[in-house]
Amino acid sequence: MTSEAPRSFYKRSPARDNDEPFAGDVIGDRAEIAKRLTTCVDGFTDGCVFAIDGPWGSGKTWFGKSWQRSLEAQDHRVARLDAFGSDYAEDPYVLIASCIGNLAKSGESQLKDELKRSAVAVGRALLPGLGKAALTIIVEKTVGSNAAEHLKDAIKGARDDEGDAIEQYVKDKFDRHDRQSQAVETFRTSLTAFTKIQSKPVVFIIDELDRCRPDFAVRLVERIKHFFDVPNLVFVLLLNRSQLEAAIRGIYGQSIDANAYLSKFIQFFVTLSTPATSGEQGIGFAKAYCNELEKRYSHPNNDKTRCFVNNLAALAPIFNLTFRDLERGFILFGIADVQSPGRMALLAYLIALKLRDPDLFHQIAAGDEAAHTAAIGTLAAALTGNTEVQYLTALINMHKYRNNTNTQLSPEARTDIRNLVGDGEPSQTINATIARLAKKIDLLVSN
Repeated sequence: MTSEAPRSFYKRSPARDNDEPFAGDVIGDRAEIAKRLTTCVDGFTDGCVFAIDGPWGSGKTWFGKSWQRSLEAQDHRVARLDAFGSDYAEDPYVLIASCIGNLAKSGESQLKDELKRSAVAVGRALLPGLGKAALTIIVEKTVGSNAAEHLKDAIKGARDDEGDAIEQYVKDKFDRHDRQSQAVETFRTSLTAFTKIQSKPVVFIIDELDRCRPDFAVRLVERIKHFFDVPNLVFVLLLNRSQLEAAIRGIYGQSIDANAYLSKFIQFFVTLSTPATSGEQGIGFAKAYCNELEKRYSHPNNDKTRCFVNNLAALAPIFNLTFRDLERGFILFGIADVQSPGRMALLAYLIALKLRDPDLFHQIAAGDEAAHTAAIGTLAAALTGNTEVQYLTALINMHKYRNNTNTQLSPEARTDIRNLVGDGEPSQTINATIARLAKKIDLLVSN
């Protein structure tokens, strides 16, 4: 007798590296956007750094991977770096240089060796060890105080051997700068030799830049400009611009003009269009992606799943659910393991609340009257022009009746509420059903 394999509630998006580029595009315009960007890239023979800006969950990673396959099919050399998955490294320079070196093919071994040697020389120049005497003087004279003032005191009061050590330290700094400059120039020459023999610009896609450590993100952008600004090499940064600007302010202070600072390193920004978030088109995009998620998570195509998909898609425009939100919604759907198709409408609503307004979700689950009133306002504002009027009206009436059981309801309205929360007197079932379902998707909800 064999036991069933444990069910997986979370599955990473399949790489599908062998898929046709942009297969499964539920938005429908990604291939055209990539085509236009490829035309731009082919014209950047002097090199370029540009960014594709989009909010979290807008599909930037999927777009980047699909575009990479498209570029490779057109004989571009393409490197890709997940900045978020690599920010454990002390300096992004090594990661970038390594990725570019790996693009060299078997017939380019000499170029690859030279590129590696020059890259190592730059890395060594970037991270040198201080001389012992100089390091000792600096540490002893500056710990706990203003470094510049104490260094002046150290120079004034130093014995002859300390003065010699400081002089040697300054000399070493000059020598180090010369070595750095020479190493960088040699590296750029080697890198240029590699990129210029390519028939089309080399493309380096860097993803998740806005999610990694702020200091790593800022340093990575700076490193690109300082070390990799060569002809026929194009960097494409996939990011959320507002988050990267926040990282810059976190490093250099809130008074810095983050937009102006970024313009020193990034030539231009392209905004990745997001799906329509209203009306039937918005619901259609959400439903198409939910159908993809249904297949990925191997949910049976039954009444329960279809009901959940239809209701979550209907709520997507109201709560501005991103593709990433919808994916998390499916994870919660699997964890909840609610069997009754009749509870899917309420479950989808509670999941949407939890994803986009967790405070309101917890307050409603706890039976807070003000929270129910706030939810009425949100849903009522979405009624105009919405195709799911009956569903939204049922949710509104549920909140109203929960707050005031004297609310006059038509027989149809009572039926709609019972369809949400189950049979029985709504005044008794609304709180209990909300609390029971909320607890299934959030361990913090108490009885």
